Amino acid sequence: MNSKNIWIIIAVITVIAIGFFMWQGNENKIDNEPIVPIDEEVDDESTEGDIGKMNDDIFVEIAAWSTYYSQTDMENWITHMEDLYNQYDVTEENINAYVDLLEQDQERSLEEVAEKYSDRLAELLEIEE
Repeated sequence: MNSKNIWIIIAVITVIAIGFFMWQGNENKIDNEPIVPIDEEVDDESTEGDIGKMNDDIFVEIAAWSTYYSQTDMENWITHMEDLYNQYDVTEENINAYVDLLEQDQERSLEEVAEKYSDRLAELLEIEE
């Protein structure tokens, strides 16, 4: 299995896990400031779902934090994810539609998004140390 397929699988599993835990519900706030401008929007009419405000940077940020919290604070993971969704004003449906868009877009490299994710996760894990 090549690395491109591995990153697709990681992204899909992350989105499914986020959706599952968001479905169960829970409310709290985190103190993390967004490092991604939330006014950027990607508007693509070719997707079946609504991607809302999702873009590569927001997707990478949510995916990296999701992985970070799953490794460092699984007990409060649901709460952290809800807060991230609220912080970036996106929904599970937006993320799912964005994953679909990434898989369909042949001109954009999914590997580029996966590399951004990997770099951001490394940053988060370094902060902890």
